This record gives sequence, C-alpha cells and structure tokens, in this order.
Amino acid sequence: MKTLCPACGCDRRSKTQRYGDYEITECRDCRLTYSLPMRAGDASFYSEHLVYSRPSEETARLHLRSADNHANRSLLAQLEKGSRTLDIGCGYGAFVALAHAKGIDAYGIGFHREHIDIGRKAFALGDRLKVGAIESAPDLDVENHYDLVSMFEV
Repeated sequence: MKTLCPACGCDRRSKTQRYGDYEITECRDCRLTYSLPMRAGDASFYSEHLVYSRPSEETARLHLRSADNHANRSLLAQLEKGSRTLDIGCGYGAFVALAHAKGIDAYGIGFHREHIDIGRKAFALGDRLKVGAIESAPDLDVENHYDLVSMFEV
C-alpha cells in the first residue's frame, strides 16, 4: 500500500532521513516534508527529546531572537493591533512574545510545562501561555475567532 502525501495526495516521495521509528519524507510534487508513520508527539516525546532536555531562560531568549525574523515580522504586520492569535506548540512562547510586543492579543499552548513556565517568566506572558493539548484548553476559547493560528515545527 502506497502512502499518500497528506497535503496533495501524491504517492511520489523521497526518503530524506530516519529518526528511530520515524522516516522523514518529502513529497516530490508539493515538497511538503512529513513523517512516517504520521503519529503526533505527546508530552513524553517532548520531555525525552534531546532538544528539550535543558530548558533555560537563556535558551528562551535565543528562541525569541530566532522568532524575530523577517517572515514573522511580515506575517504579524498584516494583523491589526488587538487581533487575536494562537500559537499551538508554542515552546517557550517566543512567537507569542513577539506578537504581544506588537500589540496583538497573543496566546500559546504547548506540552512542555518547564518551557511554558520559563517563557512566562522570561517574557512576562503570565496566563497567555498554557500547558497541555489544544483539545483540553477550554479557556483558550478555540470555538471563537482567532485572526491567526500558527504551528511552527509541530
């Protein structure tokens, strides 16, 4: 059975890398890179992954410098002040902090409690950052309107 690209349905792909049980694959038509099997990471994936193993305020500030790039500034410039945004898989909350500093009503949610706690402190975001899965965060009011929903590297 051929695996189809989740974006365009193409069955032509090229293997790019292998990580444990996952094959990172690129669609030859639309160039989407995706994993096989297509299985979402849960809280344990993030707590056990090397990239997430040494959280610190210094790392959070590095994430903010990385998030403060031309593409993100251009994206946020399209929004009016007071617009609502939600960043799913927000990490330390760097994109939320960037948006909030530009007058946007920004929120984020992520699995990694320690990253969220550090981001709340480093960027003074308080309850704008939530711990958990989007399905279990009724206080984010996902049934109502957001002007932008982002998911970077999720």
